[in-house]
Amino acid sequence: MKKIILLLFFILLTSCASNLKEKPKQNFSLENQLNSLNYKLVLPEKWHPYLDLHGKIAYKPIKHSDRYPKVSISIRRIPPERRKHLTLRELVDENSNNVKYLKNYSSKKKLIQTKFGETYVLDQAFNLNSKSSIIRSTYFEYKGNYYCYIFYSKAISFNRYIDDYGLIFEQFEFRD
Repeated sequence: MKKIILLLFFILLTSCASNLKEKPKQNFSLENQLNSLNYKLVLPEKWHPYLDLHGKIAYKPIKHSDRYPKVSISIRRIPPERRKHLTLRELVDENSNNVKYLKNYSSKKKLIQTKFGETYVLDQAFNLNSKSSIIRSTYFEYKGNYYCYIFYSKAISFNRYIDDYGLIFEQFEFRD
C-alpha cells in the first residue's frame, strides 16, 4: 500500500512539473534595446553598440571586438531604490569609496557645470588582476532621475579614447 501511495505521489509531482506554464521570455536583443532607449548618441565613426556582460547596451571601438573590451562607454539610470534619498553629491561620495579587492585604488572628484546643470566627474584608478584600469564616471540629474555616464578603459588606452568620451557626452541628448 505504501508503495502505491509513493508511486501516485511521484506521478503527481512529475506531471505538475511538466505542465508548468513558461513565462514569455523578453527579447533582450541589441536591436530591441537600441529602439527602446530614451536617449540618442552620436558615436564617432569607429565606435558601435554592443551588449555588455550584463545584457545592457554599451559602446566600444570596433577595434576592440572581444567580449571584454579594453575600452567601453555606457549610460545607466540609477534606480530610485539604489539612491536611498541621497543627493547627487552624496551618491557620488558613496560611490567613490575603495572596494576591498581593488589594489592601488585612487579617486578624484570634481564638480563641473554642463547642459544638465551640476555634474560630478569621478575618476577612479585601480589594479584588478594585475591590470591597471581607469573609470571616469559622470553623474548628473535629468528630470528628477540620476544618470551615470561611464567611460571604462585599461590605463594604456585611456588617453587614446578620452576625446571620444568627451565628444559623445557633448552630443548626448534625451528623447522627450
